[in-house]
Amino acid sequence: MKNKSLVSSFRNAMLGFSTVFREERNMRVHAVTAAAVIVAGVLLKVDGPGFALLIISIVLVISTELINSSIEYAINMFTDGRQNPMAKKAKDAAAGACFVCALFSVIVGIAVLLPRIAGLFMK
Repeated sequence: MKNKSLVSSFRNAMLGFSTVFREERNMRVHAVTAAAVIVAGVLLKVDGPGFALLIISIVLVISTELINSSIEYAINMFTDGRQNPMAKKAKDAAAGACFVCALFSVIVGIAVLLPRIAGLFMK
């Protein structure tokens, strides 16, 4: 059913985000990690382009986790808890997308933060 107003669209989007945050452990792990990376970026005085890369990586991981969760919810609705090899493949593929994004984010985090951390010890 279509939302009747822009406000209801935003309300439903926030409801979706909060549902995934409450129900999915990985989303909470991503959120805590994102907060730690942002704090580290601020404390290490990461420059604008580096900070933008960190934020883009965070948004990519969070968005992919939301999509992964929606795929899982939809598949669970149609399989009703029964084992289904195709459902497993779809869920695994969606989880794989999250893994690729998370791995990319780790690489970006290392590339942006590690030189600054190393610089603290090289003085």
